Amino acid sequence: MESRFSPSLFVDLYELTMMQSYFFNNKNDIAVFDFFIRDREGTPRRFYVFAGLEFLLEFIENLRFDEEDIKYISELGLFKDEFLDYLRNFKFEGDIFSVEEGRIVFPDEPLVEVVAPLPQAQILETALINLLQFPILSATKFARCFLVSKGKLLIDFGARRAHSLWAAQVAARCAYITGFHGTSLLSAGKKYGIPVYGTMAHSYIMIYEDEKQAFEDFARLYNGTVLLVDTYDVEKGVRNAVEVIQKLKDYGIKIRGIRIDSGDLIENSKKSKKDFTSCRSSRCFHFPERWNK
Repeated sequence: MESRFSPSLFVDLYELTMMQSYFFNNKNDIAVFDFFIRDREGTPRRFYVFAGLEFLLEFIENLRFDEEDIKYISELGLFKDEFLDYLRNFKFEGDIFSVEEGRIVFPDEPLVEVVAPLPQAQILETALINLLQFPILSATKFARCFLVSKGKLLIDFGARRAHSLWAAQVAARCAYITGFHGTSLLSAGKKYGIPVYGTMAHSYIMIYEDEKQAFEDFARLYNGTVLLVDTYDVEKGVRNAVEVIQKLKDYGIKIRGIRIDSGDLIENSKKSKKDFTSCRSSRCFHFPERWNK
């Protein structure tokens, strides 16, 4: 049986050993900890996008030590019974001050400030850094993609390459915060209200003996879809897509576009765009106006 993950144990050992010392030596004064990004010489990023606050607040609200946690901690042989009783009744009673998610921030600028009795402030260190740095990294990367997109449709398709299920949802949320139009990940769509998008896989095309028939069957079922043209040969795939588009336009079926995700993306995209010139003029494509820029 898989062991239960305890969010309350997402602390480094030294946070609890220091906390116990504070407890027995009456070090309970109000402490202030600031979270900021270090300014490193030569770092290409000159700005960042703040994200992750929701995850941090959720962690703090649920920070409790149950009996299974206490049993594990006691078995380490480092902690006294009085301190374990303190953990049983632990509840964060401090204040969290933060910039808003989605805001542009800079190195050395305080982003989150924890104001709490010293033991309570100390125990948040590892979780706070973990829950903020990946969202900030993701949001900053997505913001840079948005800046160079010049208004084009941007969709997050990165779940299968994310480092965990949690990371995939975080990345989808950060992409949406910074201007992406949606995500392919349904769990993120449901949890965060993000519009979901999808096309087709190469395996779908390979099921068919005829690539054109695969395009046609899918398009008839999903009006306004995107056709994947690089399963075998991009040029042939584009020609097949054009034939299907011309055939289906009389039935009121439109295609949003084509997808290429292998080979030389820039050159393949330029050549494919030229091949669609006549088709676009005949209005068998459904192109948003901003795509014509």
